[in-house]
Amino acid sequence: MKQQPSMQQGIIVPTIENVRPNPAPLTPAVIDVPAPTRRIEISDEAKDQLHMASDAEGQVILHISYTPCRYADRIRIWPTTYLIPHGSKTKSELIHAENIGRYPVWLIIPVNKEHIFTLVFSPLPKGCTSFDLFEDIPEPGGFLIKSIKRNKTDVYHLRIR
Repeated sequence: MKQQPSMQQGIIVPTIENVRPNPAPLTPAVIDVPAPTRRIEISDEAKDQLHMASDAEGQVILHISYTPCRYADRIRIWPTTYLIPHGSKTKSELIHAENIGRYPVWLIIPVNKEHIFTLVFSPLPKGCTSFDLFEDIPEPGGFLIKSIKRNKTDVYHLRIR
């Protein structure tokens, strides 16, 4: 007695007769993609940016320890925070901030309690030997740490009091 495929709510339930034991392998399709017919122009500005990126090394990481001394304090970082390499017109942009308030949100730090946060920046130029951390903001109190000596790892541990 043959079993018929049964339908339950629009689904075919497999039976012995409607399941193939050894299906033939699938053959991949080959698609011919024509070569582009127009030339892509790259601006001089884009070429300069690519050249600067190839001259740069890896990301720069700053681990910063901050301890308010007299009163509880609040800190935050603006996206307009940069590393300014000495002797260069370029600046490294803030990529990521960890364990610190991001503008407009403040992070409250208790008095005499050390707080460590991390800032990650885009690469510095290869020839850079020192740089400044500069928070470019429209109010007083931005971060400014001058003349940070560059090291081989581009990982720094800084202290602010």
